[in-house]
Amino acid sequence: MMPFHVSLSEEERGKIIEIALERMVMIDNKVYGLEDNTEPEAEVDCESKIKSCRAVCCTYAFALTQEEAKQGIVKYNTERPFYIARETDGYCPHLDRATFRCSIHDKRPLRCRKYACPQDNRL
Repeated sequence: MMPFHVSLSEEERGKIIEIALERMVMIDNKVYGLEDNTEPEAEVDCESKIKSCRAVCCTYAFALTQEEAKQGIVKYNTERPFYIARETDGYCPHLDRATFRCSIHDKRPLRCRKYACPQDNRL
């Protein structure tokens, strides 16, 4: 059986993406996409912890917000849309492996900004 292909113009493709992003995203029985941006960011002293944790937080899988997906700055997982991408080593593609610093730190996802490792009992 031959695969079915549809050619879409950029305008049509954009409209489909717009419609999809307008809807709430249901992933793993949780609703994502309309998170509260008014909460303050977590304050984490990564400099003092990075040698022991080796940026384990940058291996966590999570869904992006609707705005993050629309902006196109954060790489997403093409096999699991709306989730942040992961490289073959399990780390975020935005993590510089030599310095363990985020290459998009000023524009990193909301979940990265809100994550506080001192409260994470997995570490």
